[in-house]
Amino acid sequence: MKAIKLIERAKNAAGIRYGLGKDEKGTFSVWVLKASYSGHVKGGIAYAWCYCIKDVDESTARAVFAKKLKGKAR
Repeated sequence: MKAIKLIERAKNAAGIRYGLGKDEKGTFSVWVLKASYSGHVKGGIAYAWCYCIKDVDESTARAVFAKKLKGKAR
């Protein structure tokens, strides 16, 4: 599995957290922090980073990251 390093993290108007990542091959990706039910963790909510787009160049990843951060408040 590739090691992904988040180089930038931010939250949009709706409070959803996004991250811009870079892997060891030099490709970029955009990630979102998801919450789901889990009976095995304290409080019942488990958080995991899921990708929106992966294995793209830096300009494409930054464009998608900026678009995701413009999200509307709910």
